[in-house]
Amino acid sequence: MKTFVYSAAGGNSTAINFLGGYFPEDYKRINGEIQKKYKQVEQVAFFEKKDGLPKLQMAGGEFCGNATRSFACLLKDLNPEKS
Repeated sequence: MKTFVYSAAGGNSTAINFLGGYFPEDYKRINGEIQKKYKQVEQVAFFEKKDGLPKLQMAGGEFCGNATRSFACLLKDLNPEKS
C-alpha cells in the first residue's frame, strides 16, 4: 500500500509520507525503500504533528524549500476552508 503523496510543486520530486506513526530513527530506512521502489522520487519527507500543528520533517533532518512548497500545497488541498 502506498502511504505517501508524490509532488513536484517546487521542482524536486518529493514523496510526503502522510500516515505517520514512524519514528525519526526509521526515516532514512523508509527513505531508501521508497526511492528504491519509486525511481522518480528524489527526496522523502514525513508529515508530523507538533503541539497539534502540522510539521514537515525531511528524512535527513535538513530544510528543503521545494519540499516545503509541496507540503503547503498538500495542506491547502486537505484543508481548502483554511486557505
